[in-house]
Amino acid sequence: MNQKYVITGGPGTGKTSIIRELSNRNFFCVKENARDIVFSRNSKVDKLSSFIHYENKISDLRTKSYAITPNNQICFFDRSVFDCLAYLKIKKIEVSSQIKKNINSCIFNKKLFFTPLWPEIYHNDKIRTESITEAKKIEKTLLETYKSFGFKPIMIPKDKVSKRVDFIISFLNLKKK
Repeated sequence: MNQKYVITGGPGTGKTSIIRELSNRNFFCVKENARDIVFSRNSKVDKLSSFIHYENKISDLRTKSYAITPNNQICFFDRSVFDCLAYLKIKKIEVSSQIKKNINSCIFNKKLFFTPLWPEIYHNDKIRTESITEAKKIEKTLLETYKSFGFKPIMIPKDKVSKRVDFIISFLNLKKK
């Protein structure tokens, strides 16, 4: 049974906090790597070729992270290569062959843990600059993209981080750690 689970959702919905708590509970977790590629909205990333380059780079990092995860234990991922597809779709940019190849290299469990938009915790920072309206569009596109690949979204309730993690663990019929 595939034990590699994606936790995704729009920006600012608590994914990273959930991943951090799962890690604190001794689960193998892969953190979001898009923030590792530092850029600002004033840079050239908004230009078509730069955006494709940016998504290709994120896709490559996510694929490399996937490749080094163990197959014999549960792993949680803060986003996946499928998120790249959604972001390209929003920008109306064709998916590169590089990203298609990476998607074929990353096989996840079809149970998708999804963090819904939560305006009360949403805030912008240097990298997360999307408005709530843009965040809703990202959320919708992410759901459509994952569903198109056969994923079954499981909505994580809006609650304290510990309760959200308890929900994930209970959904997988695991004992609390």
